[in-house]
Amino acid sequence: MMEKYLPNKPWCLHPFHSMSLNLEGHYRLCCEAMQFKETFNEVSPQEFFSTKEIIDIKEIMMHGDPLAHKGIQHYCQRCIKSEKASGTSRRKRINKDKGFTKQFSLQISGFGNKCNLMCNHCSSYLSSKWAHFAKKLKSNNDEYKHLIDVERYADTTALEYPATQDHMFNEFLNFVNSKVDSIDLSGGEVLINKKMKDFINKVDTNKRITINTNGSIDTRIYERFYEVNPNIRYNVSFDGLRDVHTLIRTLSDWDMYENNLKFFADKQIKVMLFLSLQSLNVLQLKEILEYTNRWSFDFDWHFVHTPAHLCISNLHPNVKEQAFDMLETIDSEKIDLNPIYKLLKVPYVKKEWETLLDWLKLHEKHHNQTLHFKT
Repeated sequence: MMEKYLPNKPWCLHPFHSMSLNLEGHYRLCCEAMQFKETFNEVSPQEFFSTKEIIDIKEIMMHGDPLAHKGIQHYCQRCIKSEKASGTSRRKRINKDKGFTKQFSLQISGFGNKCNLMCNHCSSYLSSKWAHFAKKLKSNNDEYKHLIDVERYADTTALEYPATQDHMFNEFLNFVNSKVDSIDLSGGEVLINKKMKDFINKVDTNKRITINTNGSIDTRIYERFYEVNPNIRYNVSFDGLRDVHTLIRTLSDWDMYENNLKFFADKQIKVMLFLSLQSLNVLQLKEILEYTNRWSFDFDWHFVHTPAHLCISNLHPNVKEQAFDMLETIDSEKIDLNPIYKLLKVPYVKKEWETLLDWLKLHEKHHNQTLHFKT
């Protein structure tokens, strides 16, 4: 289907060893790339990867200048912007993964938007809870409804990945079982999607399956999936401790979250704690790293760049000084601090700082949660 090995390393490994599908089934170069017009239920993967556009993109990534190519500039804009701002990106992380080229992986970014949480950096597209809350603010003409923009917080309350629908499900399973070595599933909260149990029951248990979860659902649900396939690996969102956790992962319960981590550890389930570093948790970073040392789990992280008010570059200068002081006390091999320093040195946008303060007021009003910065 695609090359399993390339003698020369391309600019990005993704288009050569993986494919990504978003919630509507649109193809993407990776789970963070902009979508193509083609969809899985209209064009087969074999046909898609044989299109002139994909062949051209791969050729440029191997032998040309990707940053001068209009298609790559568009589809890969998030990595390009991230690298310009902080020097890090998904592209760079994947290119360092020695095991990535040994398999063909499928990422489904949006197995459905059904979710039990409404995390601050998420949207209604990937969280049904966000969709309901946004609709509530708009219909009640709430004083903070101006924060709920149409694009990110639409009124859509139930979205489901097309291939999980009955008429596509078997074809999708056949594709995964015959062509894919590893699969990475995200939501919403994948494990409460009605088709998920069906899918896990029918996927070849030799496949490497990674499920992205918020870690905040009933332990009995994790237990059920563990019984079906104990080889499942979980990427567990990990965005702060105690009050910061419940603020960022709105509607989550810290005690339940910790109980689930204990369950994973006791069962020796493969887990990676994945930190989304943002304005609301950067001052807690030292504590976060010390906390992760209690567990035998893997650890990874990335920056939140959107919405912009959650990007650490837009913190008030006085708060950035507190962050610099905290970073000076960190001694950990788990994280490269240089990109964090670099992003904190970017001049803040006052409007985005004020938007963050408005968001905190919204949370205080509707969820009895907030965070007070010392400025």
